[in-house]
Amino acid sequence: MCQMPLPFKRWRKSMSLRVRAACLLCGGALMLGGCAGVPSTIAQITAPVATDEVSQCQRWFSDLDSAVLNAGVRDATAAVVDGFPYLRVNRFLSSFRGQLSSDEAFAVWLEHLRSLDASARRVEIANLPTVDRMRLADGGLLAAGQRVDRCGKALMANDAVQIEQRARLTAHAVVADDYVAWWRVAGAYAVTQIAFHLGIRQLEADTLAAFAASRRDESVSPASIVRYQPVPEDAGTGHSVRAILSALPHDTLGVPQLTEAHRQTLLAAHAPVIEVVTTGEHDRIGYPVWQPSLLPGVDSARPTVFARQEFTRYGDAVLVQLVYTAWFSERPASHAGDVLAGALDGIVLRVTLAADGEPLLYDSIHPCGCYHQFFPTPRATIRPAPNALEEWAFSPVQLQRIADGERIRIRVASRTHYLIGIGTESSHSDGARRKRDYAVGYTLVSDDELRSLPHPADGTRSLFGPNGVVAGSERPERALFWPTGIVSAGAMRQWGRHATAFVGRRHFDDADLIERRFDLRLAEPAR
Repeated sequence: MCQMPLPFKRWRKSMSLRVRAACLLCGGALMLGGCAGVPSTIAQITAPVATDEVSQCQRWFSDLDSAVLNAGVRDATAAVVDGFPYLRVNRFLSSFRGQLSSDEAFAVWLEHLRSLDASARRVEIANLPTVDRMRLADGGLLAAGQRVDRCGKALMANDAVQIEQRARLTAHAVVADDYVAWWRVAGAYAVTQIAFHLGIRQLEADTLAAFAASRRDESVSPASIVRYQPVPEDAGTGHSVRAILSALPHDTLGVPQLTEAHRQTLLAAHAPVIEVVTTGEHDRIGYPVWQPSLLPGVDSARPTVFARQEFTRYGDAVLVQLVYTAWFSERPASHAGDVLAGALDGIVLRVTLAADGEPLLYDSIHPCGCYHQFFPTPRATIRPAPNALEEWAFSPVQLQRIADGERIRIRVASRTHYLIGIGTESSHSDGARRKRDYAVGYTLVSDDELRSLPHPADGTRSLFGPNGVVAGSERPERALFWPTGIVSAGAMRQWGRHATAFVGRRHFDDADLIERRFDLRLAEPAR
């Protein structure tokens, strides 16, 4: 049995039995990559399937879809592929649609889509009301998960040999834009975008000033800063990360085949130190929970950072990305009529790694998709924006190369939770040792835990609604920003649903987000 790093052991012990069962069912499929037994040819997924089995599986998926939709527990991490109930797609996998000329590439891609659906199905079944769950999964969650796999493979084998189905599948395996086009038309976006552009430029100027003040330590008293760091702090090293990434096999699509143990090592090695300027309970990071009021809250007695591993593309290369999210209970109002205030808030930090394991750049948003900032290292150079209005790649700080033994450190403002500082520190420095004396340790857990949380009404529910938005986290600003085309601007969102630009179109998980905006040096001489 694989040994789990201490933070993940603590996570496993703290889970409810139902959440634990759901996660065990999801297995390694919760994050893309590293799946043992991924088929390499169409022949491996096209064993003869009886017509009655295909019909039974189609009916079962239809019944399951009806129950999920009626209960409002559809998972929004990946998009449903129209006409293919056993498949889901994200923006990364959708980007390969034009590169599936060989049977081998198509088979590997198809299995990735099926794995995404299987992961979502198990979460949805676990979140169903008890009556529906018992009706559809009378053999328990394990039996339901096995049926998802069995029926998914049967329908996949049936469709894979039909040329017209393959063509239809590649045409439909797309993720809808998270912008509502007709809202932009109705809101006279061609004109209103100028006002949004001016507001964004002012925010960027304010952000540069905040970063400068933070560097000079003029903005806050050190006594008001609470420092959160991963436990154990020394989990993983630059050497172990390089060893993992340099030895990884890749599938036919070029996707690195990470195991769950690999992911945990990488996530632990790059977990950030988070310094929060703290003036109240609203500035303490914690674990999102469903409250008796049926509204989401945050348990600050459980300092937690939620982590996930993703991929992005750069030319022919597929790069590993690590994503970390810390949650706060609210963004409190700073004045009467503050349109940005509301329940739940957070900060998201992502690092994109080169194949040699060295960070290329970091970027950050809030869970609403707002305030996207980029922090390139010397191995990443920003490309010019295509036009003066578009939100492109705002970068308040250029980072130095991240040395072995160094960990990224960010500073977060009180109340607004704006990112106002970023740098590195060595775990062996005297300053870091002194800071550890008063630090709060946080637990690093899988971001997928948020897809199935204990709910006071019945069983478990995702933190996120079927549209990917956290109900109860809506902001008054949505009444002002709807002409940008973003639904419920300012509300907290699920991974895969973050539109990050008011001017232009940009998603945090766009497969070409980094490629379009940066020139990267993927290979560097050994240091």
